[in-house]
Order: sequence, then C-alpha cells, then structure tokens
Amino acid sequence: MKNQILKRAFALGCLTLALFCVVKKEEENKKPIIMQQMAVAEEIYERDAEEEIVLDVQDDDGEAEDEADYDEDAISGAEGDALQTDGEIIENATPENVVEYEVDDQLSILVVGSASTSVAPDSAVIYARIETLENDCNTSKENTLSIFDNVATALTDKGANKDNIKLECFNCSPCYEFSLTKSITGYCTTACISVELAALDALQEYIDVLTENGVCCIDNIAYKVSDMDSQYNIALSKALENAKIKAEKLSGQQGLTLVKIKEEMVHTPMLLKSSSNEVKLADYIGNVNIDAKVVAIFEK
Repeated sequence: MKNQILKRAFALGCLTLALFCVVKKEEENKKPIIMQQMAVAEEIYERDAEEEIVLDVQDDDGEAEDEADYDEDAISGAEGDALQTDGEIIENATPENVVEYEVDDQLSILVVGSASTSVAPDSAVIYARIETLENDCNTSKENTLSIFDNVATALTDKGANKDNIKLECFNCSPCYEFSLTKSITGYCTTACISVELAALDALQEYIDVLTENGVCCIDNIAYKVSDMDSQYNIALSKALENAKIKAEKLSGQQGLTLVKIKEEMVHTPMLLKSSSNEVKLADYIGNVNIDAKVVAIFEK
C-alpha cells in the first residue's frame, strides 16, 4: 500500500514538474517533453489500478473460503443434537449452542383498600363547662364547686348514674386588665365536666338539666357505639376485599396472593342526619361512620 502511494505521488510530481517546464521537441519523435511525462504518469496510474483489482479479488476469495470453512465446521460440529426455536426444530444442535431465557412472571401490586360502615350510636357523652368570676379566689372556687354539686344532684335525680358524672378539669386563675398598668379584676374558676348517657332518649333532658343549673357552655357531644371493635373489624374486612378487587383490576388476573398488609389509622367522623319538621334533638343524632384503611401487596 505504501509503494502505491509513493508511485502515485511520483506521478503527480511529474505532472506538476511538466507544467513548469519549457516545451522542447525531441529530434527523434518531435514530441514535447510534457507529453512524455504525462504518458509516463498515465502508465503508472493504470498499472497501479490493475494491481488493486487483483488484490481485491484475492481478498474476496479468501473471505468466501473462510465463510465456507465456517459453515462446514458449524454443520459438522452440530451432528447428533436438536434445538427448537420459534416453532422450528434445528437438528444437530449442541448444548453449548442453546441459550436459556428466564421469564420473570412475578407481578407485585401495591394497592390501598378502604371501606366504611355506618352504625347508629347507642350512647353519648356530653362535655360541659362551668365558669365563675369573683373578686376573691376562694369565693370563685367555692361557687364553682357548688354549681357542680347542684348539677350532679339534678342529673342523678333524672336517673343518671353518679359514676357517669366526672370532673374532667378544674382551673382557678386571676383575670387581668391592661390599660396604663396591669391590675387584677377578679378570679376566674373553670370546671369541665362530662356526663355519659346510657340511652340517647335522655339527651335533650340532660342538656336542659345542665343549662338550668349553672352550666354556661356545652362544648361537645360525642356519640359512642358499644360494639365498636366488632364493627371496626367488619370495616377492616371490607377494606381488604376492596384492596383485592383493585389489585385484580390493575393486573387483569384473578387469584392473586396476599404477601404483605399494613393497617392505616383513620379518623372516624360523626355525621348529623337531616332535620325533620318537628325540632327534636334526637332527630339530629346521626350515625357513626367507622372507617378502615389498609395497604396491601399482592403477587401472582
């Protein structure tokens, strides 16, 4: 290859040199010197082209012989075995020629299942507050405790169980007035009480007793379900079933296996029912919604 490059460079050099030479005529053939140099260059170029063609033909023959040898070796070395690919059986295949592919058929799906069940409450707890403001701390405290005793007595007279009346918190603190200076205007005493009802029918009556005997504020009414645990377990089972349905919908397959599950804590709100024509407190008592949520992982 290097010889060919040198020869072509020499030929081009001759052509370049001939352009700058003075045209002279020989006595024998009367041809210009530039014509002789061009003829030499053409002869060298044609000879090099013929040599390249011969080399290309030899290289093709060698590659063809190598391919033929490879085919013969592949055919002769694969005798005695068979390989099936894409529905066709290839005879005389050796184990070394067999490529095994592992298909991962494990499909994992993570879903969130939720469910809710509505249950009518069968009991309630009333949270109320008593407040007094007096100039003396002891007077404020005594007045508050006196009101609490009156409320407790009135409730027991209405059939409430004494054990269901509890003093949740008690606080006595001074009250200040801020103008030019800080001054005490009195002492405020607060007592928080709770009253548990065994039956919701007495809810209106108990609230009237509280407000008529010195309770200044009804803070909250919490409704309760006696069999809360069993009702929650029912909602939990529905949540798991909901998660399974979601997983089957997503995968498009039935019979998935549950491999992991986690229970999620949820808040159970209490909703009020719609009002009726007669304004009764019992008509506004709504059902308790018991919610459950789980996070589950399924596999094929």
